[in-house]
Amino acid sequence: MSSNVIRLRCRGESGVLPDFLLAVLSRPEAIGRLRDRAAATAVPFITKAVLGSQEVLLPPLDVQQEIVESLVLLQERSTAHRELAAAITRARGLLVAQLTGSPTSATSPAT
Repeated sequence: MSSNVIRLRCRGESGVLPDFLLAVLSRPEAIGRLRDRAAATAVPFITKAVLGSQEVLLPPLDVQQEIVESLVLLQERSTAHRELAAAITRARGLLVAQLTGSPTSATSPAT
């Protein structure tokens, strides 16, 4: 750990949901902006002032909640699709092994 760690907290009266703020600040454009402004040292870091200058448009809390729920749903679907693709890849390998008489492996193929 370094003394350059900044902790963000969303208090109840702040008008922002933590998951919404995380989603906004995790966008590639936001990360790129912060990287561009990071101090050029051996380990780049940002200051509280630089982070504080990051503009975040805040819709009403109910809209933020809808956005967060949509993002959670998309993440769940993305995870399900990745797991399905991995299962299909394993099944394909087992089928090929069965059809060719090759011994099956207990490990999954590298992805």
